[in-house]
Amino acid sequence: MPSECESILDLRAGYVSVADEAQDSGERWQWADRIGAGLSLSCALHCLMLPLAVALVPSVRSAVAEYGHADGWLQWLLWSHQVEWAVALAVIAFAGVVIGRGWRHHRRRDPLGWYLAGSLVLLFAAAEVISLGAYHGLLLAGGGALIAMAHWRNLRASLGR
Repeated sequence: MPSECESILDLRAGYVSVADEAQDSGERWQWADRIGAGLSLSCALHCLMLPLAVALVPSVRSAVAEYGHADGWLQWLLWSHQVEWAVALAVIAFAGVVIGRGWRHHRRRDPLGWYLAGSLVLLFAAAEVISLGAYHGLLLAGGGALIAMAHWRNLRASLGR
């Protein structure tokens, strides 16, 4: 039968292995921040490039018209508020899980602040509570950029920088 000291050492050894496992788990989640930052930036670039696409729509339409019914789904993909909402909610949900998991690891608040600001801007722009006109795309891009920054800050905090 082990003594009380041996039992405590066994418990401490188990605790260390749990801590090591948690650190490994945090390192495994760093890929998610990298993917999230990339997707958020690509979302922001898409929102910034959409006005350029508007100028090019006549030539794009004629090029796409050769492929039959592709014009309908292309219009839906580019102009649909349903797609906008789906992308905004997916970005917010993914970032919430990844940044929340990172916060449990490093306990720094700045990634949460960037995430909250980006989420609010994305939701405000997607909801179009007021007519935003040309600023609609800029606000969506700004929200995506803020969430990308949240991922970047979360990754840096997870790496101890």
